[in-house]
Amino acid sequence: MSNTNPVRTGFAELNGTTLYYEVAGAGHPFVLVHGHLLDRRSWDDQFAVFAQSYRVIRYDQRGFGDSGLITKGESYSARQDLYALMKFLSIERAYLMGVSGGGALALDFTLEHPEMVAALIPVTAGVSGFRPSEEVMQKHPDVVRMYTSLDEAFEKHDIARAVEISLALWTDGPGRLPGQAAPEVRERVREMTGDHGRDSASSFYGEASRVQPDRAGFSGIAQVVADGKALPLAVDW
Repeated sequence: MSNTNPVRTGFAELNGTTLYYEVAGAGHPFVLVHGHLLDRRSWDDQFAVFAQSYRVIRYDQRGFGDSGLITKGESYSARQDLYALMKFLSIERAYLMGVSGGGALALDFTLEHPEMVAALIPVTAGVSGFRPSEEVMQKHPDVVRMYTSLDEAFEKHDIARAVEISLALWTDGPGRLPGQAAPEVRERVREMTGDHGRDSASSFYGEASRVQPDRAGFSGIAQVVADGKALPLAVDW
């Protein structure tokens, strides 16, 4: 990042844990939420670009990157962690972008705190409470096997195997070869996923207090998106 947009870093003590964050740029707050098994580094290619127009915030969720660990058996809310972080940084309303599992968190946060979201930008987002039908699972047995193998690898704490399966599942994509993904992206994801071998996927996916979406909730999301200002996202992802 250029000297015109210095990065401010820090640790926020909140909700019984510590969240690491980075802030750069000036303007309307723009919060970036990383996906499962990743951390703030997944936004390396976008962070400096967005900081040219916005006050951009990226952070490590609980259990990832430089933030505090997840305590096994203790319930917590990633939504409330984000809420507390925004309050800590004196952010009353922000553009909110989340990718993959971070997109699911962004959706849930918007349902719970619509007054704090000026624009919602989900990127290949999951949806809390969603489960594919038996028909869909039968049509994609290879994907089902990959998910099952990933769960087994984490349960056995076989981090090396879990990393390779997650790369094939989410970075390469089912039916694609490793060489078809950008090498630098693949290695960055490998590093992040390997770093998070300290916490099992089940501890993150098993959060006890998630929002269960309903039709009213989704109409609320649509309203937030419609009322939010459009963002110039001409960025090479």
